[in-house]
Amino acid sequence: KGVKQCNELAKQTKDLDVEAIVVSPLTRTLDTAILSFPHLYGDNKNKKTVPFIAHEEWRETVNFLCDARRPTSVLQQQYPNVCFNNLVHEPDDPIWAHYESIFGDHAAHLSKRESDDP
Repeated sequence: KGVKQCNELAKQTKDLDVEAIVVSPLTRTLDTAILSFPHLYGDNKNKKTVPFIAHEEWRETVNFLCDARRPTSVLQQQYPNVCFNNLVHEPDDPIWAHYESIFGDHAAHLSKRESDDP
């Protein structure tokens, strides 16, 4: 469903005058940005490409394990046409580390279920 939504959005963004795409460094948001602006990304064989810039401050939430960022070195391999120069914490994810310092790591919550909520 998400890919289909991005493909529809790409039809609407193809004529926009875009100078850069700033995106959260999470895998799901990088995929969304690339799928929504495929005509502007990397080696798309089109004449115009723009910088895709991953920036930590664009992260929308930290609530679930899927909100943890993968190491920058891994992201750079998967997304070679995205600039990760703004991510200064390698390999750690400082936002996720802060979240864990408050609530505990993933293993601490494995036995919890929503039915446990009051």
